[in-house]
Amino acid sequence: LIVYCHYLKLDFSTSNMETAEVKGFRDSGIIGPIDYTTWNCMKATPHYPDFKPLSLEDRDQITAFLHQSPPVTSELTFTNLFMWRYHYNFQWCLANDTLLLIGHIAEAPPFGLPPVGPHDLSSAFEQLLSFLANHSDAPEIHRVPEVLAQRYATALSLEVLEDRANSDYVYRTESLINLSGRKYHRKRNHLKQFRKRYSYRYQTLEDDWIEACLELEEQWCRLKSCVENPALLNEEQAIR
Repeated sequence: LIVYCHYLKLDFSTSNMETAEVKGFRDSGIIGPIDYTTWNCMKATPHYPDFKPLSLEDRDQITAFLHQSPPVTSELTFTNLFMWRYHYNFQWCLANDTLLLIGHIAEAPPFGLPPVGPHDLSSAFEQLLSFLANHSDAPEIHRVPEVLAQRYATALSLEVLEDRANSDYVYRTESLINLSGRKYHRKRNHLKQFRKRYSYRYQTLEDDWIEACLELEEQWCRLKSCVENPALLNEEQAIR
């Protein structure tokens, strides 16, 4: 089993954890074989192991968990999860007082995201890994903050591997205001050229601007030949 951590990769393939028979993984038409649960009442709160595809109506519940226990991982916001729900096929459920999230891309096996909750997450990690182990020989949890990896890896016998390609980067506010030094030379040049070429003003993004923003995105996508680039197509779908 691998946990990709903030970014580290936790490898659980050597874990002695027993695999429970799991039912309830929502059929996305890609992953199988899995037992399925039909959600007759889409507003019902899903409980482990019955994961539910993420939808707009889940916003309040998921946001409440994220506000109660703010994750370090930047991707763990409802807006981000909702935007990328078609690409990653995100699903969620509750395990006691902890939020569990899984996703998958194309024909790849499902992966987990770090559990979100106010208390010790050992049991949540074990439940998430047990579920994933039913669908992969090497279950993975991605985007795990380093602090969580350090806290739980030893106790749960997990291997931690850095996932540099997906690491967050953080700038100091003062650095971006002043753009001082050689490190920000290119950014200073970009800013200088922008100010030289364009007249501009800061405008609050309101509903009246949405259509114009989408038109701009469409023009940009044509310019960049999005139809020939799957990554850009995924971004366009997320924006819309």
